[in-house]
Amino acid sequence: MSDSNQRNKPSCCSSFLHFIRTNALSKFLIQFAQKVKKEFTWEKGLRLFLIFVGGIFMIINTLIGIVIPSSEVDCLSDKTLDLTAPLNTFFKKHNILKIILTILSSLSIDGIIVYALIIWGLFAKTSRYVLSLVSYFVLYLLIRELFQVRQPAEYIWEYPHFPSLFVSYKETSSLFYSNVLGLLMITLLEFKENKNTIPFFISVFLIIFESLFMLSLQGHYIIDIFTPIFLGHYLFILFNQFSSVFDKFFGMKDNKETQEEYDEIKDVKKDNLIPTV
Repeated sequence: MSDSNQRNKPSCCSSFLHFIRTNALSKFLIQFAQKVKKEFTWEKGLRLFLIFVGGIFMIINTLIGIVIPSSEVDCLSDKTLDLTAPLNTFFKKHNILKIILTILSSLSIDGIIVYALIIWGLFAKTSRYVLSLVSYFVLYLLIRELFQVRQPAEYIWEYPHFPSLFVSYKETSSLFYSNVLGLLMITLLEFKENKNTIPFFISVFLIIFESLFMLSLQGHYIIDIFTPIFLGHYLFILFNQFSSVFDKFFGMKDNKETQEEYDEIKDVKKDNLIPTV
């Protein structure tokens, strides 16, 4: 009798299997596995493989530091200044050329930003440009008060005896980060959004030239070059999304309303067979 009761009593293994089948999480995992099996493609397999390889690399890197520099430095080390050292030596010997290029680049930067501000004041439908400029400059003023670093050894950035609206010539240890590159980046994106092709490419050229020029004069470190470009880009995207909150203050219509009006006018012209300009 006891043997028959023992045989009829469910085993631990069968109870565990029953729990798995009835458990909500298990059901979800089973359904998920079935869905993956049904929709799996080699492209998705490649993505998962890349995630796996990337994860393994990150684990190894955190343990032994594959891509973490192991060299020790006294203050800081910027290898881009070593690469541009020949240009630094060249401009030391040709000071007049350095002054001419400084004045021309500053005039170009002032001109392109003032032009963008005038276009914004007269024709803009959104406040994103000015909001991006102001927020960028406020952050710039805040960070330069909080963080200072010693000038590069061969610092030859100096006042060319010609004033500028946006380019600062004052000798300072507040090098992080470049003011003008962020302003140019925001201006470049505004031209791109408005399809102003020529000013857009002028801005691209000015960013490239000013970056190389400041590194050559050792007026900035490489981190001072990349940071404002990415920060300016981020702020422009941010205010491109949320500028409608401030547009009414500047007497501007919402971007969506402006687009709807444009679409209505376009439809009317199409219905009346009036060629669009």
